[in-house]
Amino acid sequence: MRQSCRVSLKSRFWSIKQVANSPTTRSLVRIHTLYPWIKRLQTGPDFAFPDHTFETEAKEKQKMMDRAVHPHTRAILNAWRRLSSDEGAPGIDPRVEDFPNLLGSLFVLKRTEDGIWLFANAGKDLNIHMGRELVDHDFLSLWRGRDLSLVSAQLDAVRFGSAPGILRGRGETLTGQKVELEIALAPLRSKSSGSDRILGLYQMLGGEGLLCGRPIWRHGISAIYPPDTRVEERHLRLVASNE
Repeated sequence: MRQSCRVSLKSRFWSIKQVANSPTTRSLVRIHTLYPWIKRLQTGPDFAFPDHTFETEAKEKQKMMDRAVHPHTRAILNAWRRLSSDEGAPGIDPRVEDFPNLLGSLFVLKRTEDGIWLFANAGKDLNIHMGRELVDHDFLSLWRGRDLSLVSAQLDAVRFGSAPGILRGRGETLTGQKVELEIALAPLRSKSSGSDRILGLYQMLGGEGLLCGRPIWRHGISAIYPPDTRVEERHLRLVASNE
């Protein structure tokens, strides 16, 4: 009797295990987990995820950028904001020499009529890191495959959004040494030349000594922070009059 009970319980346990591991059950579990999110998606464009609004997402993104970026990156972005907020200042061609403290890591890109982003100027340190003079070279030639498409899209976002963006990635030498990088891109428009320009900062995030003076020949993207071009909407105010 006991043996038959054990066999019965064992067979039931095996049946339950088979049902639990079946594709149908796993799909039902996934649907049950995602149901609250799917339900909100069905309510229309004004849905909101639990405890996660677009406003808090923007704040979290800004905090994340503040924690992630290098102090030199913050400095160049703050300088760009000060210059862009001065509406009375006439448009002038940007120069790397305008930022002496970051001279070696700064560069300026200019967009040609063919849509190519060429180096108009490049700091000495950047030329050394690349192992060649970068002036009149295509900025996108530093990237390959999927990364090239991502960087190209970021350049367009900075250009059309008229706001800074950041690239995070890595550089690698021919012998395999790697270093983490941060590249800031800020739009600069020149009225005298009439061409779109971007001010950039090529910043290494430590480990520069590991390169042993060898030039970087390959770049990879690990994160992209596109420009935040959202403008706070104006709110109507209801005014009551007793007249």
